[in-house]
Amino acid sequence: MPEKTKPILCGKCRVPVEIVMLNEDRESARCGTCGMQATLHEAIRTVGDYIVDNMAHQVIEDLKTRAPGDRFMHISERFSEVFQYDFVVELSV
Repeated sequence: MPEKTKPILCGKCRVPVEIVMLNEDRESARCGTCGMQATLHEAIRTVGDYIVDNMAHQVIEDLKTRAPGDRFMHISERFSEVFQYDFVVELSV
């Protein structure tokens, strides 16, 4: 299966961020619309957190619909929270 790359998006504006060289060994990810900015490393880490949390949320929601009255399975509401992220990617289902 071929690898797919997706642009990093601003979590607020949902537009692709600009990657800017700060110096020889540091790059910055910056939203041209709202000005949200972080090092590229931090932006990639945030995107990773977003993907993991989003996938976990999808699994929990799927379990809730498949076993709504199962007395052996209790899903805590704290795992159903959706968080706000500074940087995201568009996820396909």
